[in-house]
Amino acid sequence: MTKYLVILVVIGVVWALWRQGQGKGDGSPQARGRARPGSVAQEMVGCAHCGLHLPRYRVADLGMNVKDGYRGQGVGSALVERALLWAREVGAHKIALQHWPHNTAARALYEKYGFEQEGYLRRHYPRNSGEIWDAVVMGLLLDD
Repeated sequence: MTKYLVILVVIGVVWALWRQGQGKGDGSPQARGRARPGSVAQEMVGCAHCGLHLPRYRVADLGMNVKDGYRGQGVGSALVERALLWAREVGAHKIALQHWPHNTAARALYEKYGFEQEGYLRRHYPRNSGEIWDAVVMGLLLDD
């Protein structure tokens, strides 16, 4: 049986959520051919990082990603909850983030926690393909 570790690994202000399996029997790519039966295989399935502009601004900037195949399983929620907890602990009055406009799942996740759109950056991020992508700016006030 596969389960997710509930505890987030904290390294400074970077969190990672790991998937834990039961060796070869769980069928996961990280377990096949590399773990002995009965051993525990682990794989990072999501990470988040927060930067904080203190003391002048007290705004935490959140960036995160969840590995393909693990989206929609609570990984993003766990990372957002940990980031919000950390931001409040260090005295931030706001947490801000950006996401790609086509990432409707990310937007729904952030809105679930009360984030609101605060802006839109047109043709802001050049990509390796030569395209220049837009970004949606969202924020959540923590002192309301």
